Amino acid sequence: IYNVERYLAECLESLAHQTQRDLEVVMVDDGSTDSSAAVAREFEARDSRFRLVQQPNAGLGAARNTGARHASGAYLAFVDSDDVVVSNAYELMVTSLEQTGSDFACGNYHRLTVTGTWQSAMVAETFRANRSKTHITKHPALLNDRTAWNKVFRRSFWTQHGFRWPEGVLYEDIPVTLPAHVLARSVDVLRQPIYLWRARVGDSTSITQRRTEPRAVRDRTRAVDGVSRFLAEHGEK
Repeated sequence: IYNVERYLAECLESLAHQTQRDLEVVMVDDGSTDSSAAVAREFEARDSRFRLVQQPNAGLGAARNTGARHASGAYLAFVDSDDVVVSNAYELMVTSLEQTGSDFACGNYHRLTVTGTWQSAMVAETFRANRSKTHITKHPALLNDRTAWNKVFRRSFWTQHGFRWPEGVLYEDIPVTLPAHVLARSVDVLRQPIYLWRARVGDSTSITQRRTEPRAVRDRTRAVDGVSRFLAEHGEK
């Protein structure tokens, strides 16, 4: 959570109303200077499943790592605090994992705008059909599945490989999600949209919407280069 007072309540409400009731929500306030922490405290006060953790501003990767350290469940998911999670998202993904034994599940996502929602073009082919116990080598379109927040990871898989989000950089998703696809024994792919990825308006734009800024270009290039090296080291073509 970082300076998202405009969107945070909607995000947290979407978690509070998940059909997967057995849920732990670790809210990491990454040094917000607006009223985001106050919004989070309201949810903590009214719902015992919500817990607020505060830290000095360190960036998205560091906040996610803090959340992962505090989480105690058998499964692990990440949510960006300006987005919305579809009400049955975690029930669908956890149920799938319990049926298949896969290391993680990933679900389709739509763009959320002031005028409505629509399929994200980047992953339209990736999530065209349900696929149980598949792998990136069987379904190469999963190369486009690079985001942290449309997934539920089996915690044992996460711990086994010592995954950590890179800190102090933009585009920290890529160095974790693509290696996870390679290292997984199998993954479950859900066609149904489980996540609404917000396109912000006005001067409060997201990292993705600032992708042409020099730092963003640099960090994205480094992320892709790092994954390319990882694939080469693992003999992946």
